[in-house]
Amino acid sequence: MSAHRYPELDALRSIAVILMIIYHAAAISVILFGKDIAFRDGGWLILGRSAAITFLLLVGCCFMISWERTEKKKRLWKYTRRALIILMGALLITMVTQQVLPDAYVRFGILHLIGVSILLQAFLAPLKTWNLLTGAIAWFLVPKILPDNMLMLGTPPQDFMSIDYYPLFPWIGLTFVGMGIGSLLYLPKPLFIIADIFPQWFLWIGRTSLWIYFVHIPFLIAVLSLVY
Repeated sequence: MSAHRYPELDALRSIAVILMIIYHAAAISVILFGKDIAFRDGGWLILGRSAAITFLLLVGCCFMISWERTEKKKRLWKYTRRALIILMGALLITMVTQQVLPDAYVRFGILHLIGVSILLQAFLAPLKTWNLLTGAIAWFLVPKILPDNMLMLGTPPQDFMSIDYYPLFPWIGLTFVGMGIGSLLYLPKPLFIIADIFPQWFLWIGRTSLWIYFVHIPFLIAVLSLVY
């Protein structure tokens, strides 16, 4: 299999990045500047959730494509290293947001979730399309048996608030579902080919989404400070 990138996946990730930035701009406007935006309800909530769902499905889908392209002897080191890089970035996000958003800083956000999910995906990769089932179990069944006050797992305290909170359950289920979708649509070869009709600047957003995530919250705070 060639190392060809699938432009539709980069395009979907670009859309998710743009939606994420808009949603976080609204959230920061409320938390830091007291603006009247119902970012936890209605259309704003749909916007934020749409970005997260797209991200997480793509994490699983792209993992399976990458997994199949990687030599077996290199897989363990490759994905352990990738997970550790993402988790170190997540820790940095936690430390930065704790300084600028002490009442709503990121304790277990989507980057934390992705880092942990990559470690688990390596064990589930052999299941391929059966991960549609593992994802459904993680989404629907596991949350019903979780103990209370387990923030990372998905049962935070009642007064908990964070600008970015995506616990393992149910959200990791979407990465598993993405693995099943990726196996179904792209392995051993793609079921269909989509023409590369997207402008390069637009695809660049999706291809650099990790770095954009690292800088977008401090950038938004700086810009909104000038605006308000």
